[in-house]
Amino acid sequence: MQHYKFEKVSGTAASLPDEPCSNLETMMYKLLKTISLLMASALVAVATSALADDYPSKPIRMFVPGPAGGPTDMMARDLAAKLSEFLPQPIVIFNQAGAGGMIAAGSVAKSAPDGYTVLFGNQGPLAANFALYDKVPYNVQTDFAPVSRWAIIPNVLLVNNKVPANTVQELIALVKKGGQNWNFASGGNGTSTHIAGAVFAKRAGLQLTHVPYKGAPPSLMDLIGGQIPIAMSGTVDSLSHIKAGSMKALAVTSLQRVPALPNVPTIAEAGIPAYSVAPWFGVVAAAGTPPDVIEKLNAAIAKAGRSPELVKKINDLGGSIATGTAAEFADFMKKDVDHWATLIKESGAKVD
Repeated sequence: MQHYKFEKVSGTAASLPDEPCSNLETMMYKLLKTISLLMASALVAVATSALADDYPSKPIRMFVPGPAGGPTDMMARDLAAKLSEFLPQPIVIFNQAGAGGMIAAGSVAKSAPDGYTVLFGNQGPLAANFALYDKVPYNVQTDFAPVSRWAIIPNVLLVNNKVPANTVQELIALVKKGGQNWNFASGGNGTSTHIAGAVFAKRAGLQLTHVPYKGAPPSLMDLIGGQIPIAMSGTVDSLSHIKAGSMKALAVTSLQRVPALPNVPTIAEAGIPAYSVAPWFGVVAAAGTPPDVIEKLNAAIAKAGRSPELVKKINDLGGSIATGTAAEFADFMKKDVDHWATLIKESGAKVD
């Protein structure tokens, strides 16, 4: 009878012999390797579960791709304040403006995947920039873990009060009639307002000359003053002027009407089928963040989205709350990269 001597085994499966020399040794090798792998998996699962159970045990950093005091910053601070009511730790805002939002997004993409660093981003750094810029320092599909969409805040097609058109179809007929050169203003080259205006013109069959401004406020001042007949602007900047009667809103760029302008149709309703060029905002973390942590953040954001106070604030900006599951947001983001690539190609938009 052959006798076998079994040595004490320590370490992981990687330390086991690679070439067992008998059937019994082969069986024992496979058994020990399986046990080692199961133990390693169990340890990872326990560590991940412990992390999720304790989360958050310290403040969460929320990066914002815009300056303090801007519309994106204000939305982020409102959300952060509400989330701090539902989570045991505060949400601290970090503003990182520049490069079309890619600086802030890059900071989060490179952060530890533990849920303590998140981005309050929008369609710029998370979708449109991949078609606007030659180089983007991250991959939206592999470097981020989507948490939740937050809100949709569309643009609005505007004309000054001297333009004898009160509907989209009246404007189209007026421009096609000719007799003058027609310009439209936007907040700058490559902005969502530029893309929205250019796509509208192309699909409506209009010859409109794009006039980029350095931001929405100066473009709206020229619209009010009659220096320019048409403008595409975000509701955040234009809503107060619309309600004051300083300009006319013909349509919004989202697929649904917005609560702040219930009588203003969408461009799709007004005769340009399937038209949708609507900026959105949402929260993402670094890829690899534990699913249980993502779920905790998503649940808190969903709860914030049901807050009458925040619903009113988003409505007052001309937008709508648009929360959902993390899986829904992931699917939306994947499709939206292609959607904006199509829009940008159609518009011919380029960054400076």
